[in-house]
Amino acid sequence: MRLRLLLSTVLLCGQSLSLFAEPAVEPDVFWLVSDFKPFMILHGPQTGEGYLDRSQLLLQQLLPGYQHRSVQGNASRREQIMQAGLHGKHQVCSATLFQTPKREGFAVFSRPYLRVLPSGIITLQRLVPRFAPYRDGAGDLQLARIIADRALRMGVTRSRVYGGAVDKLLEPLAATESDPSVVWRAGEDNSEGLYGMLQRGRIDFTLGFAVEELYLQRQQAGQEPTVFLPVAENTGLLEARFSCARTPWGERTVAQVDALLADPALRARFQTFYEQWLNPESLRLYRAKLAASRRP
Repeated sequence: MRLRLLLSTVLLCGQSLSLFAEPAVEPDVFWLVSDFKPFMILHGPQTGEGYLDRSQLLLQQLLPGYQHRSVQGNASRREQIMQAGLHGKHQVCSATLFQTPKREGFAVFSRPYLRVLPSGIITLQRLVPRFAPYRDGAGDLQLARIIADRALRMGVTRSRVYGGAVDKLLEPLAATESDPSVVWRAGEDNSEGLYGMLQRGRIDFTLGFAVEELYLQRQQAGQEPTVFLPVAENTGLLEARFSCARTPWGERTVAQVDALLADPALRARFQTFYEQWLNPESLRLYRAKLAASRRP
């Protein structure tokens, strides 16, 4: 009897020891990232200080039980990985993809965690008079007319989503990429590469966001001054959302994220990350648009 009891105790202890020696492996989550300054900064003195860097990191800290890993790629590559998975795994998420009907086919999107100023035109300050014929009554540029005229050469990033009606205007151009007045760029340097083409006179303008223009102007000391010009087709704030691959796992994970985003204090922190990248003029405009959007 004593021998059986001793053996039972040894076996139970052995099971307990094996449980402690072999902890459960936490599942991997592959986060799609890009060196897309100042949204995400993967290299250089401000590494990790982009507002999407900080937003993604904060969310990761609030999602225990995962091994968070990063996968770097340009806009096209990020879409491919979200759709096809990585090395047979489909636990893929992103803080960088705007919601579109196409992307809804392979990604599940959270509720908005942040609203941002819309995209517009980035051009050299000395070229601003050339855009005067395309202004509407409010002073915004009519991008549809600029594209139709083909008098100004535009540079855009392939597969990038600019948000709002701008993407609709680019769809027919992207279908063929044969229009000589449009330069398509696929590199991961995104706005930096197009900014360089603008400085060298290879394009007359590019599309982007006010935070991009401000960041690039600060970084490119000694270059020609640039400006951000709003477009009439994009005047409302755009919604930023987290997303995961459209799988049962992705749906469960986004449900967890949505539960976290129900906290207004958390959403306020994401907004703070964004506002720190705005200059005083953009910040005033941003807060005015936010206030207007909340009125009944």
